[in-house]
Amino acid sequence: MSNDYFYGSSGCTCAVWNSHSTHGRGEHTTNMQEHPTRSLSNALLCREYEEDPAPLKTFLSGSSLGNGGPQLSFIPTAGAPAKASSPPPRIWQVFLEKERNPKSPGVVTHSSGNHGQAVAYAAKCAGLPCSVVVPKGTPKVKCDAIVNYGAELVFCEPSPAARKEVCAQIAEATGKAIIHPFDNYNVMAGQGTIALELLEEVPDLDAILVPISGGGMTSGIAVATHGLNPNCRVFAVEPVGKDLQRSLESKERLWPNPNRFLDTIADSIRIQQVGDLTFPILCDYAESKVFSVTDDQMIEGMRFIFERMKLVVEAASGAAVYAAMNSLEDVTPPPRKVGVILCGGNVDLDHLPWIDRKTSY
Repeated sequence: MSNDYFYGSSGCTCAVWNSHSTHGRGEHTTNMQEHPTRSLSNALLCREYEEDPAPLKTFLSGSSLGNGGPQLSFIPTAGAPAKASSPPPRIWQVFLEKERNPKSPGVVTHSSGNHGQAVAYAAKCAGLPCSVVVPKGTPKVKCDAIVNYGAELVFCEPSPAARKEVCAQIAEATGKAIIHPFDNYNVMAGQGTIALELLEEVPDLDAILVPISGGGMTSGIAVATHGLNPNCRVFAVEPVGKDLQRSLESKERLWPNPNRFLDTIADSIRIQQVGDLTFPILCDYAESKVFSVTDDQMIEGMRFIFERMKLVVEAASGAAVYAAMNSLEDVTPPPRKVGVILCGGNVDLDHLPWIDRKTSY
């Protein structure tokens, strides 16, 4: 039985929305931090701000592969948004900060690069100063993009704890508001617009696969999907060593502390533990089955997309592609129409992993 796969993109430029549209919408956002489930369901509110979303397009069919395999469809990824007033919905929180505090001294976040770029770009659009804390060794292509968007780049030691500590220090010293990369309900709600795009184009999807780090994107997608199509299951895809499935099955955080970075080529999903706010949402709305993918398997997925779809995607995307193409028979019943999130296109072209296995961090 062949599957149909539908590919979507996120990262910095998945979907764009008009920053000026936030005027007069305060009544929809004041209680978001108090009502996480309701706020996530309000991904529809973020969707109202979206401007000219890229449609899904059929790119490859099974017959074109010559193997009778699946049809492949995806949301085309882009470089930077074409309009200066068009930040991605994932960082809706930046504009809420501007709206609630017109004299805000700015925003600060910590990130392995993708969220940092999104916040830097949104802050530029909103006219807010921005600082982004990244671990030492973050790929240069991501660091350069953050700086090019006008943000201050601050390096920290390569650990989850160091990221949070340096971010908190900057916030305390400057008064900047912290935009957490995943433990923020408004960020999760923005991420939910990815599911809206997929399900608007392919409403009969019966599964979506999402590469997972702290769980913000997976949580937002899971809740939005549940609200639109309760029969569509959302599965997380992780690097080997994250061990998320055991915690989801038990509904308890079973990871050893402190939180750490995993040894994986997928720098954007190398945090071992999901967030304190995202974990209960994942327990309630995502499937407990998690697909674990090795570095070699990620490279196989990356290379397939590179060769067949002419897209350069990160290892995290390669993980989701590999799982969609090779692991779905482990699920009962096996999904037939699957959405796969291609998260980020920030790849160091001097170190493509099927040529040079050295990571850039």
